[in-house]
Amino acid sequence: MMRGRWVARLTVWTIGLAALLLAGAGCAEQPYYSEYTFNPQPAVVQVFQRGDTKTPVATVLASVIGIHRGDPDRGRPPTIDIRLRFENNGPAPINFDPTTLDLVTGTLFPFSRPQVSPPMPIDLPPGQRAEVTASFPFPPNTAPDNLNMTNLRLRWTVRVNNFAVAQTALFERSGSAYATAPGGYNSNSDVAF
Repeated sequence: MMRGRWVARLTVWTIGLAALLLAGAGCAEQPYYSEYTFNPQPAVVQVFQRGDTKTPVATVLASVIGIHRGDPDRGRPPTIDIRLRFENNGPAPINFDPTTLDLVTGTLFPFSRPQVSPPMPIDLPPGQRAEVTASFPFPPNTAPDNLNMTNLRLRWTVRVNNFAVAQTALFERSGSAYATAPGGYNSNSDVAF
């Protein structure tokens, strides 16, 4: 009889402790603001050779991962994290220099230069792919809730066969309070050479 009570108490304590741990885990702050999502996911930007609009020589996929909360205790401001995937589909090498990345809001508010991983320029031979993650810090005294974050414009430059091509990806905030642009989201295409 004593053993049965002891097992019942142990079971109740175990269930209570598990519930407490689960509730605590659910209350933990997530690294990204959930109310800030952007479309398209991904934006598709293609580079075509002049006269050939059927086969892109390069494709770049870009997605806004989210707005990272940052860590004020460690001096890390909130950031907009973006992932890019570069695909060389053509016969010539392509190059991407991360210092060409530039991000502004729809009201042309500029973000600071991003921290990029990997930080060095990328040279892609034909048929190769590479990914880059860029974290654009919010400038001092700014935060997601005191900026117009309805739209974002990301710009960068790739070099195809040593010819510079400026590219742009447009993102629109999504959610119940944000309507999709008429006609949905389209790819952005640039003529290279």
